[in-house]
Amino acid sequence: MAWADFNGSGATEPLLGAWDDAERKWFPRREWRAVAAALPWVPVAFPSHAAYGRADMDAILAGAPAKPRETLVPVAASMVFLNRGDHFSPSELPQEAQASSAHAVASADLDGDGHLDLVLAQNDFHLDPESTRQDAGLGCVLLGDGTGSFSPIGAARSGLSIPAQGRSIALADFDADGRIDMAVGVHEAETRLLHNRNVRPGILVSNAVVGSRLRWRLGTKGGPAIEVRAGNGSNGQDSLHPVLSGVPPGATVEALHPHAPKAPKP
Repeated sequence: MAWADFNGSGATEPLLGAWDDAERKWFPRREWRAVAAALPWVPVAFPSHAAYGRADMDAILAGAPAKPRETLVPVAASMVFLNRGDHFSPSELPQEAQASSAHAVASADLDGDGHLDLVLAQNDFHLDPESTRQDAGLGCVLLGDGTGSFSPIGAARSGLSIPAQGRSIALADFDADGRIDMAVGVHEAETRLLHNRNVRPGILVSNAVVGSRLRWRLGTKGGPAIEVRAGNGSNGQDSLHPVLSGVPPGATVEALHPHAPKAPKP
């Protein structure tokens, strides 16, 4: 990927390239019309599709008025970044999450095992003219094991099967049965409501404060931290009455507000 203010407008323009094994060169990924519209010297130096098709990245960038910065992007995948305290550790999601683009992601303990899981809303049909639409996803539920690894479960088991363009996810206990349900917003289609049926009920926390973190605690053992957010992914909003799942008998709810005053030292 090369980028610079190529046309002097004050905006940074990226140019993406892909490696060609036969030619042993980098070639631009976008077709002539799209690149010519963004980089004004391209239609002058390469006035035809044939001339542009023979030009590699070095030839195209040779005419740039500003020297671009470049970087190699070795991974193109949907990933999670695990907070290790002083750094983030990247981890690729399973293949089912890579089948199509994901516009929204939400996390919760969906199966009540005490570990956070992920749910993704997938697909995008409205791409640039030379790209194939991304329609291989149904939405994806990934069960976490508490170590940062996630395993997919199929649509028949999860109940999440949306071959359309998923755009947003909102988690809430819609029927007040102590289980986390979800609503999935779909572009140009009806919103889907999925009812969680097969999980042991958890604890519903009423009127939680945005920005606070909640977890259950039993002695030295604690459940996953649930952060109460104002907004979730793309146009989603989880309920402000979160559910703590997988709570063992006798556990209590622990709350931490980021702006709460610290207790004075003795």
